[in-house]
Amino acid sequence: MTEEHFYVENARLMSYGLSNIGTGKTTINLTGNEPIEVLAGKLVGLGFHNEGENLIESLMRHTTHQNPFIRKSAYIGLAFANFLQGSEKVNEAFERGFYDPELEVRKTALIGFGLANVNNP
Repeated sequence: MTEEHFYVENARLMSYGLSNIGTGKTTINLTGNEPIEVLAGKLVGLGFHNEGENLIESLMRHTTHQNPFIRKSAYIGLAFANFLQGSEKVNEAFERGFYDPELEVRKTALIGFGLANVNNP
């Protein structure tokens, strides 16, 4: 059930984010009271938004969430937010994900690290 809602919310937020890239009018708030699937969708969707450092900090905080589904979503969001423009701080967050107890989270962190650093030798 959670997976189904995650993909619906994820698709909605990603399309909203993509339609507003660079316009500065995109706002999605993380209240902390969202159901898991909504929070996960927001984290992935936020990766497409242009909200700067606050966005990165929020995504990095969620990489330590107790729920592996949320950690995985936060790493996906970080990968989208940092695609082709990795930073030392974000790389450190990805590297912490390499040692996550959940295999899916580790794989997502590895892929995200690669995407964020495609342009870095």
